[in-house]
Amino acid sequence: MMEPPLASDDHAQAIDELWAKIAKERKQRRPSTTSIEHPPPKPRRKPPRTSSQRPSQKPSQRPSPRPAREDVGCDNTSIDSIDCALEGQVGDPLLPEQSMMDETWDDAQSTWRAFVANANGWPAGFFDTPRILGDIPAIPREIPKNSKGRSILEGQPIWHVSDLNKKGKLTAGARKRFHLLCEEPVRASIAERQDSSFFGHVDGISTEPAPNGLTVLIFCWSYILCASLIERQGYRVTYTEHLVEPQPEATSSGLPAFRLPSDASDSLERWLCALLAPTMGWTTSQECGLPPWALICSTAPRITRPPASRPRPELVDVQAPDSEEALLLLKELCFLYDLRHSDATMPALESSFIAALAIPYYRYAGLVPQLPPLASIKSRKSANLSDDCDEILLRYFDHLPYYMTLSLQPLSFGSILWSVFWQPSVACNVTSSWLNSTLDVLEPVIAKRDVGQLARIFAARRPLAAVLWLGVFLLGDVKILDRIRYFLRSLTEGKALPLGGPPDITVSAWTRSPQSFWDVPCESQLPDGIYDRAEIFQRRLNFRLSDQYLILFAWKPFSPMDKTGIEIDLYDYLKHPFARQYVCWQWRGASGVERGFRQEQKGYVAPDDNLDFHFGKPNITPSERSANTAASKRATLQMLDFSMMTYRGERSFDYVSIPGLTKHHRWLKRWRGLD
Repeated sequence: MMEPPLASDDHAQAIDELWAKIAKERKQRRPSTTSIEHPPPKPRRKPPRTSSQRPSQKPSQRPSPRPAREDVGCDNTSIDSIDCALEGQVGDPLLPEQSMMDETWDDAQSTWRAFVANANGWPAGFFDTPRILGDIPAIPREIPKNSKGRSILEGQPIWHVSDLNKKGKLTAGARKRFHLLCEEPVRASIAERQDSSFFGHVDGISTEPAPNGLTVLIFCWSYILCASLIERQGYRVTYTEHLVEPQPEATSSGLPAFRLPSDASDSLERWLCALLAPTMGWTTSQECGLPPWALICSTAPRITRPPASRPRPELVDVQAPDSEEALLLLKELCFLYDLRHSDATMPALESSFIAALAIPYYRYAGLVPQLPPLASIKSRKSANLSDDCDEILLRYFDHLPYYMTLSLQPLSFGSILWSVFWQPSVACNVTSSWLNSTLDVLEPVIAKRDVGQLARIFAARRPLAAVLWLGVFLLGDVKILDRIRYFLRSLTEGKALPLGGPPDITVSAWTRSPQSFWDVPCESQLPDGIYDRAEIFQRRLNFRLSDQYLILFAWKPFSPMDKTGIEIDLYDYLKHPFARQYVCWQWRGASGVERGFRQEQKGYVAPDDNLDFHFGKPNITPSERSANTAASKRATLQMLDFSMMTYRGERSFDYVSIPGLTKHHRWLKRWRGLD
């Protein structure tokens, strides 16, 4: 991905003017038919290439197409069906040839087998988590409120795009709104029996030890994230009366329990009893919801204290710690327990923080955290805090605003997760061969529910995505493995979550890690008058960057386009090199712009993706290659959806420009995109 240009003073002035114009136009904006919130209006149809007017410099105001993901397909059944075999066809306008399918299958086999073979440990610097931040903007110190006093957090990226002049132009991208409050906390199940399931331990079988103190640390980071967000809205955290009552060790049963140390401060003991309460032990003075990271135990955990220790600290007139005070309590916890150095394969502080970032995604995806027993935490043998523990905690706290921006957007978070399976050169119609073959390689690991090994395999391919996957795995719900299986069979996470992590070009620019063909420059060498379909899509998108309802797709379009099938309005643009580069981020209500972590912090080093093919002799015979229709058909219909749409948002089947394709093709039967 090309380096974004630094914005000059003229650029800054242009950004301010552009933001004012976008705010004015937003009031007149019509909802798009790709919206997942609004029903689509009846699509307009116009004959192709009738306009001689050049594209407007303003973002398109016209509706987008209905997404292909809602459509039906194979033999009048849902497109989600994974039982229909994909059979190659010679000369078919949409279906791939069998040789293409076989080649893609074999490439996936060789590539993923290489990652499995090399996943013997974590890559160097994997737990240096600031590497994932890239150009992510920091959440504002003060979040603005609307006329009703409710906090509103939203913003837009500013892009530098190609234009008819050599300098190009600045344009605002799709705005993102961040949901700051939820009605209920996420309920976490803490294991109490040996046959419980949590990270590294499924149905009584251990694959690897969980980081020491993982459960209590996740609750600590959850509180710190929540407190920081609450403070940025002008409120504070307060204790409730629902604190856990510790039991004296002498009177407790023999069941495992979390033992409070005798030399813990009153503040730490009170804080832990609030964090681990089965009814929220803390709340916010805002009184209208909780932050998305809010976590609660589904059942009361057993907490004990030495019989000779002091009485339980009283709650009267005690203020709950703010985010900075909570960090000091976490430091004390690390002092009392062996939370920095352990025998686990991953460091506890970093792992638990990564897991806490995944809590909003769990909330969105309907997953339930299943955490290791509290009793598994090990006390420190010598009271000597690790030299680097203080440095790690302070670094996380300083970078917290950047992590919060990433974590607060579950769809954007998901776009990074599912990009681990994307391959740049794989075309839409052979997506099934790539994904089904990938599942064939990963299934033995998935079947053993060895999520630690699966995360290491992902890390060998895409370290950024693997960091977030590790957070999802550490929270312990093994249902995510069924989601992975379903995605690799159908290109969706499941019927309840049909989007399947659509690519996000803004997040891709933030993290400097491509998620789709939209992020990759086209380098095809084609005859004069013939254009790569991906390039035409990219050029059209430059005029619709502000459409927040536009749902993109990841896989490479196929079938080059003849110039006669392209809007006349774009002809002059085709003479100039294509460009779309991220410049900065503008928070609504903020006076300046955010350059992002990389430009505001020193020492940033981007993680390296490994998206090359790994060739090798396939350990299969042709008869064992078997791909279903679902993923290829879904990706192809998404491609057609965009092919039918001009840069203005006008739709017509005449714009598709695929030789030999008619509305009667079997993949288009009952496809709503033709309505």
